Amino acid sequence: MQSRNVLASLFLILLTILIVFKQRNKQPTQQQISALNKLIDVTKINFDETSHDHVTLLELIQTKFKVENWTDIGFQRKNSPVTDFRSFGLLSLHCLLRTEAHLKMQKFKSKDADCLPFALSYLNIGHQYIETMKKNPKFLVQHTFSENVIDDFVKYVDATLVDFERFWLSQKPENIMAYNQLWSKYEKKHFK
Repeated sequence: MQSRNVLASLFLILLTILIVFKQRNKQPTQQQISALNKLIDVTKINFDETSHDHVTLLELIQTKFKVENWTDIGFQRKNSPVTDFRSFGLLSLHCLLRTEAHLKMQKFKSKDADCLPFALSYLNIGHQYIETMKKNPKFLVQHTFSENVIDDFVKYVDATLVDFERFWLSQKPENIMAYNQLWSKYEKKHFK
């Protein structure tokens, strides 16, 4: 009887080792790699102020967020957010148009000093997601994508933004000047 227990225990240990080994060596599927490449391709398209389609996307975002002053939702310039799209390309606009994260945030468009700058944070998280998926296959493996790659990506970024706001508020920042320090701390923990 005791030898059965020992054998069962050894079997469970061996099975656990095999599962852990398999997870460590798991590689992204072709679908995941293809999804990442689609996202990267969209980030390479720069916003073109002469493109009717690009301007229309921007106007739709402006309407969605009821923006008169772009800094109210966390962009750097009040008249135009275009320079903030540099590192994330047209994917910035597609994501902002689809996001629902602002509806889940505690202090979206708040005038409080500890209000998280929505657009800045959203674009940072989205950009970091892309960079981490490019560099770390294990991170990419954790994310599934359907044919609606951008919609799926937005869900991941939205969830991370809401989590980052919780972290931000828990740190009780005095003002926006704490942003870089707190973002760096969050980034190191969540984007490996």
